[in-house]
Amino acid sequence: MRILLVDDDEGIRKGWKRAFEREGWEVTTAGDEKEVKNIIRRESSFDVAIVDMCLSPEDTKGKEGLNVIGLINEKDTSTQVIAVSTYMSEWDVAENVYNAMRFGIYLYMSKIMPNLLERLLEEIKNTRIHIEERDKDLEQGIRKLIENSERLSIKNLTVTQKQLDSALEKKKKTKRSLYGILIEMGIKEYRIKWILHWYREIDIKKYIKPSIP
Repeated sequence: MRILLVDDDEGIRKGWKRAFEREGWEVTTAGDEKEVKNIIRRESSFDVAIVDMCLSPEDTKGKEGLNVIGLINEKDTSTQVIAVSTYMSEWDVAENVYNAMRFGIYLYMSKIMPNLLERLLEEIKNTRIHIEERDKDLEQGIRKLIENSERLSIKNLTVTQKQLDSALEKKKKTKRSLYGILIEMGIKEYRIKWILHWYREIDIKKYIKPSIP
């Protein structure tokens, strides 16, 4: 699993990076918005991003943090974003809810809460379970589409067998999410979301034409 850690405190970056790497996770760190821009430009997507909302002493309202989250979402909206801040208790609750909906923030955590690192580790592990379940459904949905390609009323397959095999091989080598890998391969995200919705919510029998004896 790939994690992007964004915090202006070098001590936190180093300490949390060590803790995450002990879990076997790949960690990339950044101290400000400029560094994040460079990382997003040159690297592949991340499964989880932990973002300090206030990346300078002057920014107590989290403007820079929201800018960073916007950059992450431009790269890949499937990245699970955990926002942290020392100033979280000063923020208006309604504003937090609005930002969560607008920017896809998965979780807010205050830096002053006891045992923050331990709780972060627990949340990331839970997120990993969610990602694995999503990838399993995505793979099965793609396989169902491929298996029934000749009988489905939907003409255009969203992912080919060759693309799926290539993505699964890359996932095996890198331990990254199938969802993110497919996006990097050029598969449009709305197609990936459609596959998940189709597999989870829609009865496949409605899409399969009866076989002619």
